[in-house]
Amino acid sequence: MKKLMVSLAVIAFCAMSLQAVALPAYSSQVQQITTTFSPVYGTGSAEVTSTVYAADAGGYIYAYEIKNATNTFSWYSVALLPGAVVTGTGYDTGVNDPTSWTTVGSPATSVEGLFAVQVAPGLDSSVVWYTSPDAPTRDLGSLTGLGTKGTFNYLEGGILTPIPEPMTMVLLGAGWLALRTCGRKR
Repeated sequence: MKKLMVSLAVIAFCAMSLQAVALPAYSSQVQQITTTFSPVYGTGSAEVTSTVYAADAGGYIYAYEIKNATNTFSWYSVALLPGAVVTGTGYDTGVNDPTSWTTVGSPATSVEGLFAVQVAPGLDSSVVWYTSPDAPTRDLGSLTGLGTKGTFNYLEGGILTPIPEPMTMVLLGAGWLALRTCGRKR
């Protein structure tokens, strides 16, 4: 909880006026999921749509939009797997633009955003995005904020996030080994 509050304070301190940048050019949608984030602490829920596009310039574009919130949230975080690379960040201007949307840590451990106007019931977020050379996998994202009655809310849910290429090879190798082992037992 303390780490979360310190991270939120750092983001708020470092928040700067961002310029909206349209989603980079892409050739196709690779994958999309919509997940309802559930409370770990506090109350409320929200849907987060994660979409991955194949970027024209190579690599992938990871885009997120928060919708249908049942409470208020001001901070959104995308956890990055160790070794994942983020090459750029931005957001499409919309109803609720972030005051910050940036990588955290060196090397990056997450991409986090702070919304000046809380994402609230009836108010969706702008589409926030980042680019990465790494292919998508599923991991956790989180939403936090002070609720309508002053309560602290922390929600988590599954999202699409990059998996570093060496990890892809490890996973493929483990799958091949499992299939081979199962085949020998029969």
